[in-house]
Formats: sequence, structure tokens, C-alpha cells
Amino acid sequence: MKKIAFINTAHPPLDDRTFYHQAVSLSARGYGVFIISSKQEMVGRHGNIMIDSFDDTRLSQREKVKAIRQRLGKYLPDVLVCDSPLAVVASVGRRHTIIIYDVTEWYPSKKNLAGLSGVGRWAKAAALLALNAYAAWRTDRFVFGERGKARPFRWMRWKQMLDAPYYPDLRYIRQYPLRDFVQGVDLLYSGPFNDDKGAFNVLRAASVLACSKPGLQVNLRLICAAGSEADEQRYGRWLAEAPANLHMSRTGYLPFEEYCHAVGDCHFFLDLRRIDAENTRCLPIKLFYYLACGRPVVYSDLKAIRKGVQPFEFGCLARPDDAEGICRFLLDCIDHPDRYREYAAKARRAAEKQYNWGVLEEKFVEFVMS
Repeated sequence: MKKIAFINTAHPPLDDRTFYHQAVSLSARGYGVFIISSKQEMVGRHGNIMIDSFDDTRLSQREKVKAIRQRLGKYLPDVLVCDSPLAVVASVGRRHTIIIYDVTEWYPSKKNLAGLSGVGRWAKAAALLALNAYAAWRTDRFVFGERGKARPFRWMRWKQMLDAPYYPDLRYIRQYPLRDFVQGVDLLYSGPFNDDKGAFNVLRAASVLACSKPGLQVNLRLICAAGSEADEQRYGRWLAEAPANLHMSRTGYLPFEEYCHAVGDCHFFLDLRRIDAENTRCLPIKLFYYLACGRPVVYSDLKAIRKGVQPFEFGCLARPDDAEGICRFLLDCIDHPDRYREYAAKARRAAEKQYNWGVLEEKFVEFVMS
């Protein structure tokens, strides 16, 4: 029996892509599957998948590599699927082992360089670029979560490559019946609680909607961890000044399966992240989960969405700070229920026909195990 190990230094062991899609699909076909992550202490079996992970909070890069290699020596996998350049480095040197680099992040990205400026920022960027180039050279195959993130590697034409976007397995998604707007309108935002990912643009749009129609109860649900101290203070001021007909509720991040069962119970999904050089080239993962729920979406007008989702006919692509324009779209759907239901039907239909893990699963398994 062939054995596959997923090496994660950027994602937790129960990551939605790694565990719930890739690992589950391989395990279901009888392969031995292991997950080694440096993001959470976790050891044991989840179904037929073995997890042997640790917390790297206090470890140096060299110590992380050593810890991963010790675990690889215990399991002796035939194929390694790595989520980062460091994971590839930790995998190098094993004879008769295939290394696959699953490229889902930019290196370097904004978060890698956060808090740095001047020479320090340029030095770290150069070091990360060099690490990524080395990892690419030592990799046998590539899996790309997005076409945009594949561009730095496409010239390596002698290596096998597979595009495997972030489509969800529809079995995880709970379907809710469409509701009218008699009791109000329910909006949902999930993601980091900061300006970059658009949390405050969503708050602004919800407030404008509530003010524009005082007789409408507007319910905004936020699924997000705590933000910075400044962002939390700003949120407190929003709560104090919110219109009387705007109700906001907030929960922290939910486990994957709980999230998939909960998010669909709303009218609209909003994601109004800032449009900058990095964000506009990133195809949001949750977009495909929202489509699977069968609800209209309102997203920032990102280049990656226009290129990766064609035609976009199940909601609105907007300038993220255009609260009035977003409000007009929402009111148009509320005032014309048939139009709302058409957007919702198109969203679910697109998920069923095109944007689901089922269209990728066999290709992924064959690519990994060939």
C-alpha cells in the first residue's frame, strides 16, 4: 500500500483543503495517509488518517525542519505533499520519494513582511524569494490552487503540474430553504476582523442599508476571531452608533464541518476586502462555499474573480468602499424577490455543475499517485 504524507508548515492538520478534501479522497481509495503539521499539537487518528503534528510557536526554522524529518523517518511515505517552501526543504533528501508542492500562498506575501520596512523588508523578501526558488527546483510536481499563483513556476515545463482550485465537496454543505424578507434581511461576513479583508466595509454597507430602509430589520452575522486592539475599539464605536434596526451578532471561527452547516442560513454573503496588488490576484476560497450554499454574493471586484469565475452571474462585484452602490444592489434583490431567487439558483447551479470538488477529485488522486 502506497503511503502519502501531507507536510504543512502554513496550515493546521485539519485544514479544509488538506484534510477534508485531499487527504479524505486519498484515504477513501485505500492509501495510507499521514498529516504532519507544525501549526497545532495533535496526535492520533481521524478516521483512517493519521495525524502527527506539533506546535512550532517556540521553534526555530531549523528545529521545525528537524521535527518534520523525525516524523518522516517514522512513517517512510512514498509521496509528500507540501504546503510551503519550508515544508519542501524539510522533505528534501529522501530517496525514492516524490515531492509535490501545493502552491496556495504568495511567497513573499503581505503577511510575511508585516511590520518590516526599509532594508529589513527587502532583505526578508529576497530571502523568501530564494527559499521559494530552491523549493521549486527540488519539487517533482506542482499543484496550484490558483492560476495566478502558478505564474512564477510555469516556465518549469518539464515538471508535472495540476490546477486544483479551492472547490468544496458539496457533501459538507448544508442546504437551507430560501426565505422571504418579511422578518428582515440576514447578511453574513466571515474572515479576519480587519480593514484589509473588508470587515469594516461590510459594517458600513450594512449600516447604509439599515438607514435607507428604517422599516427593515437588518441582521449582520460576523464569523471572525478578535482583531487588533484598535479594530476592537473601532467595532465598539460602530455598535454604539449603529441604527436601531441593525442587529449585529458575532462568533469566533467555527470548526470546518460546523461552519459548513451554519453559514447557509442567511440571505446574502458579503466580502468587501481591500483591492490592492495582492488581494486582487487572490481568488477567495469562501466564494465557492457561498455559491454551494445557493445564495447571492457581494464581493470586491477582484481580477482573480473575473478571470476565475466566468460568467459571474450570481451577485454583485463592487468597489468595496461603495456602500451606497452595494445597498442599491441589496435593495433591488429585496424589492424584487424573483430576481433574488434567480441569483440564488444560479449560484447553486454553478456549484453543482462546475465549482465543486467532485470535478477535481479523480484528477487529483491520479496526479498524486501516478
